[in-house]
Amino acid sequence: LTVEQIYDSVYKFQYDYTTLYAKCNVKFSDNQKKYALKGNLRIQKDSLIWISLSIGLGIEAMRLECTKDSVFLIDKINKSFTKGKYDFLKKLFKIDVDYNSLESILTNQFFIYPTVADEKLDFSKQFSLKNDSNQIIAYRKTDESVENLLRFNNSDFRISCYLINDVPNVRSLKIDYEKGEFDEAKNFPSKVDIASVNAGKNILLNVNYTKVSLNTDLTFPFRVPDSYKVIDR
Repeated sequence: LTVEQIYDSVYKFQYDYTTLYAKCNVKFSDNQKKYALKGNLRIQKDSLIWISLSIGLGIEAMRLECTKDSVFLIDKINKSFTKGKYDFLKKLFKIDVDYNSLESILTNQFFIYPTVADEKLDFSKQFSLKNDSNQIIAYRKTDESVENLLRFNNSDFRISCYLINDVPNVRSLKIDYEKGEFDEAKNFPSKVDIASVNAGKNILLNVNYTKVSLNTDLTFPFRVPDSYKVIDR
């Protein structure tokens, strides 16, 4: 298979949706702390990501809303509201992230890092392929020495691993996926493991999906109490 054929096959086998709703268990840890949370994820494809995270006994701790160009966070524990651009998430995960890459990471869909105008052309011209018995490996190193390595399953062209290695800035992001068995979305992951490393700081985010529904009517409630402290990022 050529690089172009791999690209076309990835999109042929990818599930499509307009809206997505998922329940999940989330574990977050860094060098200093650990959290175990329950999560609800709602997505209006190519437009809006809404996430609610709760601690024990179902008490909502935070609510996150991401649009194409902005990020909004309600922290119900500290009674604050943070608003800003994607620099807010870049500082958290120490890697450049935008709406497109965030939506794709959460749903195990194809993307190129960093985002480009002509995805197929970029993938076809810059990536080289290697096959082993079970997987297809696509690799490139940009002029800025940012490495991309993607592993696709041979059977369904689903991404099983995505490694981004920013060599000059000594930082990396690794995403591992396990395939789920959801009736509505055959290639939706059951598990997403995200590991970010930057200057000795490690962040691990584990998302275990327990329920997924596609193309249902969704609401995206996001009301900020007047008493909350506003933080601009």
